[in-house]
Amino acid sequence: MSGRHVLVVDDTWVSGDKGQSAALTLKAAGASTVTVLCVARWLRADWPDHEDLITRLEQPYDPLCCPVSGGTCE
Repeated sequence: MSGRHVLVVDDTWVSGDKGQSAALTLKAAGASTVTVLCVARWLRADWPDHEDLITRLEQPYDPLCCPVSGGTCE
């Protein structure tokens, strides 16, 4: 691991804590650089930093709507 650039792939970004924890752990293990790539982001209407983004969406925000199928995510 020493001196390597490590790529962490995360399926869903909620608060960033998992990516940050992984990056800190990998850096402590000797990685020179850590990049976190996230596939999707979970938005919460009751989180102030998400409110602005949600209000700019073209369609009403529905956290249970699957962005791939348009159906209900389960």
